[in-house]
Amino acid sequence: MLIMVEGTQWANDAGTTSFGGSDYTHWGSNLRGAQVAPIDLGTYANKVIYSIHDYPQSTSFIGLPENPLPWFPYSSNYTTSNGTYPANLDPQGWTPYWGFLLDGSAASGITAPMHIGELGSWISGIGYTGYYDSNGNLVSCDYTTGLQHYIGQYASGSKQSGATPQNLIDQDKQWLTTLLAYMDTAVDRDGTDTEKKGASFTWFCFNANSDDTGGLVYGDDFGSENTEKLGYLTPHLEGAFSITTGAAQAGAGASMERLAELPSAPMFVLGQQLSAGPLRGGKAVGALTGRPLAGTFAWHRPATVPPLGASRQFVRFTPANPLFRTVLLQVTVNVQAPDLDDGLPKKKAPSSLTGKKSGVASPKAK
Repeated sequence: MLIMVEGTQWANDAGTTSFGGSDYTHWGSNLRGAQVAPIDLGTYANKVIYSIHDYPQSTSFIGLPENPLPWFPYSSNYTTSNGTYPANLDPQGWTPYWGFLLDGSAASGITAPMHIGELGSWISGIGYTGYYDSNGNLVSCDYTTGLQHYIGQYASGSKQSGATPQNLIDQDKQWLTTLLAYMDTAVDRDGTDTEKKGASFTWFCFNANSDDTGGLVYGDDFGSENTEKLGYLTPHLEGAFSITTGAAQAGAGASMERLAELPSAPMFVLGQQLSAGPLRGGKAVGALTGRPLAGTFAWHRPATVPPLGASRQFVRFTPANPLFRTVLLQVTVNVQAPDLDDGLPKKKAPSSLTGKKSGVASPKAK
């Protein structure tokens, strides 16, 4: 069992026990209190994971507006004291509130496992169908029109004027690229500078009916994959196919695909390379939709000479869609012994018990 501890929005000033009234960030993203009062479960300390939410500025227009966050260009309190967007996200919006748990940069030196419990965005708006008016009726439109509606509704008070749909779309792409890179960069906890920050994440959300962010799928039947979002996320996923009971299932962090049918291999003769036996069949499908996924199966190491009997050999599936990763799986290969000739002279079997052709004299009739 693991225990996940989520942050707050507001917290005491970092490193103190007083509330300054200005230390706020996204809902659930403020873990500054862990610098002075970390969660202590004694012998179960290794079960604790801290968690936060992080979103781009578009969601504060589309969703319920938060307090203005000074690292976003269209906030009324936007400041470049920590650099311009998106370079300011790390020193201003992440490390002070939760990133210190990953790199040990707090005065206390505390580190802890971190899970980004929510991050999400419409990005370019694939699958967007419209917004709901004040009466709860759906106004069908494309994403840029919907964004313009929200900008007009909320671009006052805590939001600066000047935001455009394309501005927010571009910012979302920068935010996502920067955050994923931030989680992957190395930290120097032991003088080697080789460890990654190590944060895991959960994308919000999978389903298609989130007004704030959309999903990884879209359509009334949730039947279409959002390839744009998967294109950003796939390089940062871990894991591969897990081969069980003769079928490959998508493992944790796999490439959003699974095998519905393994390819089969022909019978080999001892001494043959795998390249001598072409694979037959095999079928991959999208893990989210179940629809066939185009691609090719090939031997991973075609020059391998498999041993006598049955063995497991690696096959590579290469999807035609570059947004999916090439993955490895295993198939059973059977090898039989060749029909060898030992070079010794062989006696010819008689073709008949009688007759000269057999080399046997026929008895004379009496």
